[in-house]
Amino acid sequence: MEWERSGTDYKVEFEVNGLEREIWFNKEGDTVRTELEIVRTELPTELAQFIKRDYPDYSIDEVKSTFRDGVTTYEVELEKGWFDEVVIRYSAAGKVLSISKD
Repeated sequence: MEWERSGTDYKVEFEVNGLEREIWFNKEGDTVRTELEIVRTELPTELAQFIKRDYPDYSIDEVKSTFRDGVTTYEVELEKGWFDEVVIRYSAAGKVLSISKD
């Protein structure tokens, strides 16, 4: 378990069953954000279908779920071969919020 200060909030990082967890707290101790590494099978079915349709040649490398201000988003790292990587942020409804390529 590792604690650090991030701006005015405090963040704790730890692992559960090999999956990374990050939780941010404000100075009053209230949870303001959570970021959880999840297994592919926990990805909402609609998002998995969008990825399969839009990126058929890619495999899912990592999936993170973020909950902040009452909203859940998903960050999916996709890879094809050794050097082609795409990171896509989705809303829970499947809307693409951002795409970046490495």
